[in-house]
Amino acid sequence: GEREDGYHEIVTVLQTVSLKDTIRMRRREREIRVKTDSKDIPSGKDNICYKAAEVFFERSALKEGVEIEIKKVIPVGRGLGGGSSNGTVTLMGLNILHSKPYDDDELRRLAAKIGSDTPFFVRGGTAIARGRGEIIEEGPPSIPMFFLIYSPPFGISTTWAYRNLPPLTERENVDIILRGIEEGDIEKIGKGLYNSFENLVYSRYPELKRVKEYMLEKDACGALLSGSGSGIYGLFKDKKTATLALEDFPFEGRVWVVESVSEREYRSYFGA
Repeated sequence: GEREDGYHEIVTVLQTVSLKDTIRMRRREREIRVKTDSKDIPSGKDNICYKAAEVFFERSALKEGVEIEIKKVIPVGRGLGGGSSNGTVTLMGLNILHSKPYDDDELRRLAAKIGSDTPFFVRGGTAIARGRGEIIEEGPPSIPMFFLIYSPPFGISTTWAYRNLPPLTERENVDIILRGIEEGDIEKIGKGLYNSFENLVYSRYPELKRVKEYMLEKDACGALLSGSGSGIYGLFKDKKTATLALEDFPFEGRVWVVESVSEREYRSYFGA
């Protein structure tokens, strides 16, 4: 349900996957600069990476700047965590550039100042998020999973989705998914997939429901709206089945076969 601060209480399972943007950073004597190859995100003070740099420099009291270059692959406004991950990775990059003054707990506290699910991206892997997404509990070790991710030609406003979301009821789906991961049972994970936003989003965008149905027809163990949309993903038992679904894909938009990324692999990107 909705909290006094306007956010909603959520319980969700988060998983890092192999679809990724590239962020390059260079120290500057002064001012924060953000450059991007994407027309879908701002390049100035409204960019989450700019905000992340402000938060870092405010916390560290360092009087200097940074140049941040973002090469986007993760589509914007699709519920895929592209902005959140960019912001958190900026904090982690600055931490590395300045000889790691902050541990993971402090990085998560800083990340919570710039977004909701941002703290998850400090460690990645499999995790449970609660509160407005900022309370992160470690999940079981990630297992190999293959996904087909679909990005339609349009995004969905997170604000619109939350504003129109009916009151939520507690469900046991998170426990089913976690048990499935612990047991290495992809079918069980697929059966546990549930998203409170689906009815709302599908009533306004019925074509997205057809994408989900297509993935299930193509032997996905489960398929779901990602976050508040508009992205849809299917969970497949192996890469071959996911690739076959990709080859026949009849909908307009972009589509990828990706795999799960464990915490250990994710951390290795940052030399950890």
